[in-house]
Amino acid sequence: MNNTPLSTILFIVSLTLFLLTIVGNSRLAFIEVNPGCLGRLLALIFGFITLLAATALVVFPMPMLEGIKTQIAELLQQNFSNITQYITDFTQNF
Repeated sequence: MNNTPLSTILFIVSLTLFLLTIVGNSRLAFIEVNPGCLGRLLALIFGFITLLAATALVVFPMPMLEGIKTQIAELLQQNFSNITQYITDFTQNF
């Protein structure tokens, strides 16, 4: 079985959401799609988000993303006690 890259899947999802935004009311055999104004707006927003995610996966190579991920993990490990203290103080106030 062929594994498709995540960027391709996100690109197809974004095109589908843009199609839903543009066409809006449609009827295919027994399926009727009527998103309304809010549905079209949400489809447009999610379409842009998925298109940006697909573009980011294509533009930025994986080793660069792995480096960023390890830096964030190190920062979280170094500041774990501060984060837990902040969370406990925040929850105690409510």
